Amino acid sequence: MFMRVRNLNEVSRQLGIPTPTLHTWKKEDDWDGKMERNKVLLANAQQVLVNAESHLQVAESVTELRLLEFLEGKIAELLLTEDVRPANWKDVLDTLKFIRTERRMLTGEPTSRQENIIDTTALREKDIDGEIEKLKAIVDRPLPPKKAVGDGTDNG
Repeated sequence: MFMRVRNLNEVSRQLGIPTPTLHTWKKEDDWDGKMERNKVLLANAQQVLVNAESHLQVAESVTELRLLEFLEGKIAELLLTEDVRPANWKDVLDTLKFIRTERRMLTGEPTSRQENIIDTTALREKDIDGEIEKLKAIVDRPLPPKKAVGDGTDNG
């Protein structure tokens, strides 16, 4: 009761125990010290809860990032292997843009940045198909062979 009221005279009046007796008990049982220890324990418990909530939020964000990465990879795999031929390229590009935006929001990066490979705002579906085919041709093109060091072409 003392911890709630914090006044020995009030506790004495409510319980009918003489104030000097309460004062002796308070000193012998270290009521003030117990209150301070309880405050520290409460503060520590609150910090543990804050940390646990933060860890939970981080874990949820990591799970979302992994799902976005999986989705992006699955889309790329299906498109490159041509296992799936989208009926509408604009929807595919919008989906990839959505994935990038969600990833930026989770990682704290700006979301207004535009990184569209193809600007689809003024293109018709057949124009988008043509642009996709051009990109696929570039991706499929073999790389030129690397020059070997000391192959005699360097005169310097």
